[in-house]
Amino acid sequence: MTKYRQAAGVTKKLGCHGFRHSFGTLKNEMGVSPFVIRELMGHARYETTQQYVHPSRQNIKKVTEATSL
Repeated sequence: MTKYRQAAGVTKKLGCHGFRHSFGTLKNEMGVSPFVIRELMGHARYETTQQYVHPSRQNIKKVTEATSL
């Protein structure tokens, strides 16, 4: 993991779980549906995906503006 982390220019020490969590969180912040994230991450249960999907202030503002009346 260290070799790939350094090759990617990531300076923070992250293991596989850290990268996985970052992937899920970033996809969520990009607006990808939690159901799609669940499929991408290979989770059998939606409840497992919920630990990666938490709304950020930026995302809440974006969704609110896009859906305001």
